[in-house]
Amino acid sequence: MAAKAFEKELTLDELRMAIPDDASENDSIRLAETFINSWVREQVVLSHAERNLSEDQKDFSSQIENYRKSLLIYAYENELIRQKLDTAVSDAEIASYYEENTDNFQLKDYIVRVSFAVLDGGIPEKDVKKFRKIFSSDEPGRNDGVENLCQQLNAACFTNDTLWLYFNDLLTDIPLEVYNTEAFLKKYRKIEFEKEGRLYFLIVKEYKLKDSVSPLSFEKDNIRNIILNRRKTELLTKMRNDLFNDAFRKKDVEIYAP
Repeated sequence: MAAKAFEKELTLDELRMAIPDDASENDSIRLAETFINSWVREQVVLSHAERNLSEDQKDFSSQIENYRKSLLIYAYENELIRQKLDTAVSDAEIASYYEENTDNFQLKDYIVRVSFAVLDGGIPEKDVKKFRKIFSSDEPGRNDGVENLCQQLNAACFTNDTLWLYFNDLLTDIPLEVYNTEAFLKKYRKIEFEKEGRLYFLIVKEYKLKDSVSPLSFEKDNIRNIILNRRKTELLTKMRNDLFNDAFRKKDVEIYAP
């Protein structure tokens, strides 16, 4: 027995189940103390609740039954969705939904398509010049060249400039001091600066202003989820209606109007 509170006991087996098998000895001791303390506190409150509430107040049978019904329906509907839901959403469906609902896709913040790199201090100037030339290039294979050179220089880079990013998320990697985002995006395309011993390179390929229409590529996953959720709703509604009508047809249910 690990602990006792009033008439209840916490067994060693119950305590062991609460502690991960891979926990160290010190962690096991700490977790055991925490669990025992929590268990004892809970039992104290439960004991007082048992003594101070009326029988009616302690009767949760109707709530438990309602909860059980909800769990049963939820489990059945999830199984139906798993078996019946068509999860394939074509690009054509996504594009069609986007075109029909463009007004619903307004940007709440600024987004950008960029490529950037961060070079640590101490890199020879000849390598920096070589990198600057490749990074600024518009030639085919430019991204591969940037990535290969970054690997050689042990530098960080991001070259997927087809991907839209929130501008504020970009600032976690590129510590720009921007006071007016719209003015900044309209003015700058290529930026190079040094901060705390590191060289930062940034190219803004494209941007979208806050409150403008969000591009389709940025909303693709969102639209796919919207379409799937709509299909789920339609599937469940059909299931409920079919079951309801079938039950009436078989006279399994009857309604007696008042």
